[in-house]
Amino acid sequence: MYLRLARIEHPDLHNESDTSRAKAESRMQAVNAAWAVLSDPDERAAFDRQRPQRRMWDANRPDPNWRPFDPSDLDTEFDERHDAPITHGGLPTWLAVAPVMLFVYGLTAVSL
Repeated sequence: MYLRLARIEHPDLHNESDTSRAKAESRMQAVNAAWAVLSDPDERAAFDRQRPQRRMWDANRPDPNWRPFDPSDLDTEFDERHDAPITHGGLPTWLAVAPVMLFVYGLTAVSL
Protein backbone atom coordinates (compact mmCIF):
# COMPACT_ATOMS: atom_id res chain seq x y z
CA MET A 1 0.00 0.00 0.00
CA TYR A 2 2.84 2.36 0.85
CA LEU A 3 4.53 1.84 -2.50
CA ARG A 4 1.29 2.40 -4.38
CA LEU A 5 0.62 5.66 -2.54
CA ALA A 6 4.24 6.75 -2.92
CA ARG A 7 4.06 6.21 -6.67
CA ILE A 8 0.88 8.27 -6.88
CA GLU A 9 1.79 11.11 -4.51
CA HIS A 10 5.52 11.55 -5.19
CA PRO A 11 6.28 15.25 -5.80
CA ASP A 12 8.46 14.51 -8.84
CA LEU A 13 5.34 13.37 -10.68
CA HIS A 14 3.47 16.63 -9.99
CA ASN A 15 5.43 19.31 -11.83
CA GLU A 16 2.46 21.10 -13.41
CA SER A 17 2.75 24.09 -11.07
CA ASP A 18 4.28 25.09 -7.77
CA THR A 19 0.99 24.65 -5.94
CA SER A 20 0.44 21.11 -7.23
CA ARG A 21 4.01 20.20 -6.26
CA ALA A 22 3.52 21.71 -2.78
CA LYS A 23 0.27 19.74 -2.31
CA ALA A 24 2.01 16.56 -3.46
CA GLU A 25 4.86 17.19 -1.03
CA SER A 26 2.45 17.59 1.89
CA ARG A 27 0.55 14.43 0.89
CA MET A 28 3.83 12.51 0.55
CA GLN A 29 4.88 13.71 4.01
CA ALA A 30 1.61 12.36 5.40
CA VAL A 31 2.15 9.02 3.64
CA ASN A 32 5.70 8.82 5.04
CA ALA A 33 4.52 9.70 8.55
CA ALA A 34 1.86 6.98 8.40
CA TRP A 35 4.39 4.47 7.14
CA ALA A 36 6.79 5.41 9.95
CA VAL A 37 4.12 4.56 12.52
CA LEU A 38 2.77 1.44 10.84
CA SER A 39 6.14 -0.10 10.00
CA ASP A 40 7.44 0.00 13.60
CA PRO A 41 5.71 -2.63 15.79
CA ASP A 42 6.13 -0.59 19.00
CA GLU A 43 4.76 2.61 17.50
CA ARG A 44 1.94 0.66 15.87
CA ALA A 45 0.99 -0.85 19.25
CA ALA A 46 1.05 2.62 20.85
CA PHE A 47 -1.12 3.96 18.03
CA ASP A 48 -3.60 1.11 18.45
CA ARG A 49 -3.80 1.75 22.21
CA GLN A 50 -4.70 5.41 21.55
CA ARG A 51 -7.58 4.51 19.24
CA PRO A 52 -10.99 3.96 20.83
CA GLN A 53 -11.69 0.28 21.28
CA ARG A 54 -14.49 -1.02 19.11
CA ARG A 55 -15.66 -4.57 19.25
CA MET A 56 -15.99 -6.37 15.95
CA TRP A 57 -19.64 -7.24 16.48
CA ASP A 58 -20.46 -3.56 17.14
CA ALA A 59 -19.04 -2.47 13.78
CA ASN A 60 -22.15 -3.48 11.83
CA ARG A 61 -24.67 -2.38 14.43
CA PRO A 62 -26.50 0.79 13.37
CA ASP A 63 -26.33 3.90 15.50
CA PRO A 64 -29.62 4.12 17.45
CA ASN A 65 -29.52 7.94 17.26
CA TRP A 66 -29.21 8.05 13.46
CA ARG A 67 -32.15 9.58 11.64
CA PRO A 68 -32.39 9.83 7.85
CA PHE A 69 -32.60 13.33 6.44
CA ASP A 70 -33.70 14.30 2.96
CA PRO A 71 -33.74 18.08 2.50
CA SER A 72 -35.93 17.77 -0.59
CA ASP A 73 -38.67 16.12 1.46
CA LEU A 74 -39.25 18.53 4.31
CA ASP A 75 -42.53 17.52 5.89
CA THR A 76 -43.38 19.93 8.67
CA GLU A 77 -46.43 17.93 9.74
CA PHE A 78 -44.48 14.72 10.43
CA ASP A 79 -44.16 13.89 14.10
CA GLU A 80 -41.68 11.12 14.85
CA ARG A 81 -43.45 10.27 18.11
CA HIS A 82 -46.43 8.98 16.12
CA ASP A 83 -44.34 7.01 13.64
CA ALA A 84 -45.09 3.30 13.78
CA PRO A 85 -43.45 0.48 11.86
CA ILE A 86 -45.35 -1.10 9.03
CA THR A 87 -46.84 -4.36 10.25
CA HIS A 88 -48.13 -7.29 8.28
CA GLY A 89 -51.81 -6.54 7.85
CA GLY A 90 -52.34 -9.80 6.03
CA LEU A 91 -55.22 -10.98 3.91
CA PRO A 92 -58.00 -13.14 5.23
CA THR A 93 -57.09 -16.79 4.85
CA TRP A 94 -59.89 -17.51 2.39
CA LEU A 95 -58.77 -14.64 0.16
CA ALA A 96 -55.13 -15.75 0.25
CA VAL A 97 -56.10 -19.29 -0.80
CA ALA A 98 -58.66 -18.19 -3.42
CA PRO A 99 -56.26 -18.08 -6.43
CA VAL A 100 -55.01 -21.60 -5.71
CA MET A 101 -58.55 -22.91 -5.25
CA LEU A 102 -59.68 -21.24 -8.50
CA PHE A 103 -56.75 -22.82 -10.32
CA VAL A 104 -57.60 -26.29 -8.96
CA TYR A 105 -61.27 -25.73 -9.81
CA GLY A 106 -60.33 -24.66 -13.37
CA LEU A 107 -58.14 -27.75 -13.89
CA THR A 108 -60.92 -29.99 -12.59
CA ALA A 109 -63.49 -28.35 -14.85
CA VAL A 110 -61.27 -28.69 -17.92
CA SER A 111 -60.43 -32.31 -17.20
CA LEU A 112 -64.11 -33.27 -16.75
